[in-house]
Amino acid sequence: MQPPIFLDFFLHVDMDAFFAAIEQRDNSSLRGKPVIVCGSSLTRAVVSTCSYEARQYGVRSAMSLHKALELCPQATIIRGKMKHYKDVSAKLMQVLQQFSHQVEPLSVDEAFLRIINKHTEQDLRILIESIKGAVWQSIALTCSIGVASNKFLAKLASGQQKPDGSCIIYPSDGMNFLAQLPLSGLYGVGPSLQNQILRMGIQSIRELQETSLLQLQQSLGVRQAWHLYQLVRGIDPRGKDRRIPQNRTLAKEITFDYDVTDFRIAEKTLGKLVYQVWYRILDRDESALTIRVKIKYSNFQERQQQVTVPMAIASAKELYAYAQELLGKVWDGNIPIRLVGISLGNLYKDTARPLLIEPLVERERIIEKIGAELYRRDIMLLRASFL
Repeated sequence: MQPPIFLDFFLHVDMDAFFAAIEQRDNSSLRGKPVIVCGSSLTRAVVSTCSYEARQYGVRSAMSLHKALELCPQATIIRGKMKHYKDVSAKLMQVLQQFSHQVEPLSVDEAFLRIINKHTEQDLRILIESIKGAVWQSIALTCSIGVASNKFLAKLASGQQKPDGSCIIYPSDGMNFLAQLPLSGLYGVGPSLQNQILRMGIQSIRELQETSLLQLQQSLGVRQAWHLYQLVRGIDPRGKDRRIPQNRTLAKEITFDYDVTDFRIAEKTLGKLVYQVWYRILDRDESALTIRVKIKYSNFQERQQQVTVPMAIASAKELYAYAQELLGKVWDGNIPIRLVGISLGNLYKDTARPLLIEPLVERERIIEKIGAELYRRDIMLLRASFL
């Protein structure tokens, strides 16, 4: 009899090219052909998702539609039908709830499932195929599934054998699994941080694993270094005793008195909004995993980008870094904007303490707690650069 290999673990279920796959499912003439799903505006549209046939030509999500059509001119362009996709997503989540009482949706097309009982490798294979079969029977779509002892590794695993694949990372194999991946494969590490790592002379995750915490701190700062140090060791400090995130968001936005064309003004305004939402979640002892930034143009069209990070945001400074990057992605530069906003999602009560608290991070946290207290009294504590 095989010994149990997992006792308390996570599955990450990730649908394959969700929006495009729904369109191909609903219209048989699109099957086997490159399909690009974009927003409601075709003049300045970006790719929401694309079929695997389109990806063979280099088309990727968040790419401008103009660039996508240069790479794949024969692609069929479809305006997204978000209400329809959400209806399909609701059926998907109902299916997943048959396999776990703790289902944590990350977006319309992916979710974590927590499983709390003993499983051998054979048990896991049966569970994976059961989920895949149930999803197909309900919505006639394929998914890829990653299994690991924490969420970070499970999400990485689900992307290894797409489409319609699965990957299991065993409890003792986390570091070895990560060491085989390129820096770009490290979920939660964006292009800006990758460039910083490369400037340190580090070319791979294996080299990053061999770098001391002190060396990382000297080049990246305390918080960023500690974040990376844990990630490359497959450590996810999100405690399993924390409550499943609530399906709600916390948002703040501002409409300018005049249309804005200066990126620096938008960036500085966004910084103020960052502190406002940050103080509110601090006051509630909550954490957030998803950040979304949106802008509204003078013609009232909206653009937004979001990111879901592997570990809860630890400071306003870190939140602002993500917000800046997202603002850069939605910023056009040619059309004035009338509104900028930020929202935080995947909120949950932050009752667990980290395994190790770096002194500078703790000091920053204390200052921000004071800021949250002042904010309740309508006094705003901001970095001088935002004034």
